[in-house]
Amino acid sequence: MRATVLALACAGGNLLFGTSARAEPFTQRQAQLAAAFAYGVYVGEASDVIPSPYGVGVGGRAGYTLGPGLYAGAEGNYFFGASRSFPEYGDVEGSLNILHYGVVAGYDLGVNPWFVVRPVLGVGAARVTAVVRVEGLSGDVSQTGFVLAAGAEALAGWEPAFFGLEARYTSFYVDTAPLDDIPGLELDDSARLDGLLFGFKAGMAF
Repeated sequence: MRATVLALACAGGNLLFGTSARAEPFTQRQAQLAAAFAYGVYVGEASDVIPSPYGVGVGGRAGYTLGPGLYAGAEGNYFFGASRSFPEYGDVEGSLNILHYGVVAGYDLGVNPWFVVRPVLGVGAARVTAVVRVEGLSGDVSQTGFVLAAGAEALAGWEPAFFGLEARYTSFYVDTAPLDDIPGLELDDSARLDGLLFGFKAGMAF
């Protein structure tokens, strides 16, 4: 009887430690490279007046998850933006687009070995470009500002590939005085061009 109990205890211990070992997420101690497709909703100032600088976007991600689950990475995104006509000014059309780049930090929460939830914080810069077309002629002006971002990702691994969904709120602080060339753009000299961003990414972990 004692031998049976001892055997069961050993088997239970092996199962417990074996499960803990297998529970290590697929991102642990792995470099990760991914391409991303995104869509951004403009929620910044004068959103009812100016064209959205977000909309459809593409980007790239690169990072590494350390042993404790800490993630450090870099990313870049380009949003094609939208255009708007201003008939009150004649044959005039204006559009905005954004190039965003920066660094991110997060923590990988392993739900199981192949599924990870990662809260993230980011800091970086972004360049907004205003394009104005007047009676067939066009010109543009760009301005760079400061970006803060916070959100979360859900990652599913299929070794060595992985797929993920992203959701983030991005605060974009920029001096908008040079963007006054767009008719109807009524902003203070300093404004926030914030966006709510959603994305899908696919990549490799190695």
